[in-house]
Amino acid sequence: MSRVCASCSTEGAQGTLQRCGRCKQALYCDRTCQKAHWADHKKACLARGLDGKPPRRDITFTIGEGEDERHYISLESPDEALAEMHDADEVVIAEKHIVVELTYPLSGTFRFKLHADTAAGFTRRGLVKRISDTYHQVFYRDEERTQSRSPPCSGFLINRGFSDGKYGIWGHVLGDLVLHTVSRDKDGTYGLGIDS
Repeated sequence: MSRVCASCSTEGAQGTLQRCGRCKQALYCDRTCQKAHWADHKKACLARGLDGKPPRRDITFTIGEGEDERHYISLESPDEALAEMHDADEVVIAEKHIVVELTYPLSGTFRFKLHADTAAGFTRRGLVKRISDTYHQVFYRDEERTQSRSPPCSGFLINRGFSDGKYGIWGHVLGDLVLHTVSRDKDGTYGLGIDS
């Protein structure tokens, strides 16, 4: 199998061309070809991490303007905020599906596969809706399977006791939860920045 130098298009047998030392993607005959191609390759190279994978990038949310601007969105009822979200239709994850980890306010780490809202991937709006829908399902399923729940702690900012359902939800009802970031972890899963 032959490969082609990204600079001069010379074909080389497998193993004869050298990979870009930073992104590990582009192939070159030698350092001269790599330097000659840098202006064209720079943007793509810097968009990747040192391991050749896209760097970790936090996806954030901006809703509203001026004094009403905020950087979080309700997981219980996101629709009103989605109407005011900046860049709501921007594709922020160019994948057909992702795996997200839900941890808060659950008694463990649970992974869920989400499917993109467009053929190009997840828009900011679609990502929020998929995450919100997943939290709704988790809370509903936990309620279905809960046999008992400890009482909430008085004097604290906790309005829900521990449940003995599948997810062991504790401390908060869904209406307390807001999403502020989504981050790609090194293993390819997505972690969620959730506050109450």
